[in-house]
Amino acid sequence: MKKEGLYVFHQNYVSNPYILVFILLFIIWAVLCFWVYYSFGENWLIVTVVVGFFLRYFIRVRLEIDTTSKQYRSVLNLSGIAVGKWISLEELSHVQIGGIIEYKKKENPTTDDYQQTKKIQVRLIFRAKTLVVWEGNDKEEAKEAGIFLGKNLNLKILDATRREFEWIDV
Repeated sequence: MKKEGLYVFHQNYVSNPYILVFILLFIIWAVLCFWVYYSFGENWLIVTVVVGFFLRYFIRVRLEIDTTSKQYRSVLNLSGIAVGKWISLEELSHVQIGGIIEYKKKENPTTDDYQQTKKIQVRLIFRAKTLVVWEGNDKEEAKEAGIFLGKNLNLKILDATRREFEWIDV
């Protein structure tokens, strides 16, 4: 936090710009392959794989919310260089804390079994879209994050983790 009112959600941020990351990785990968092939000759594949894994762990995508100016941005951080455009939060309706169930197919190819996992999300609800700012398994931590955002952005908070939805008073 460098500036008062700027909060960074990065650990469990869900709405990543996957296409942008993929394109950036592809371009970096192609340039490195070209350079490594002409620099290292026969060992180009090993060096390229090592450099690719190195780059994979230095690219981070996070969400920054500035509560004083009511703006957010999705930041692509490549080894300390951050890129992102600030977008206004003026059309926000409320903060929602809700549960979801994810279904993943098991690795066994002979069965049609699905593994389900329950997760809790904290969402900023706009008029026309939803922005997921936090996802995890701990209901109390999700409530703390939702209440924190509701207080700092002066929004109502909807607790949708149970069948009967309720508005949380702040």
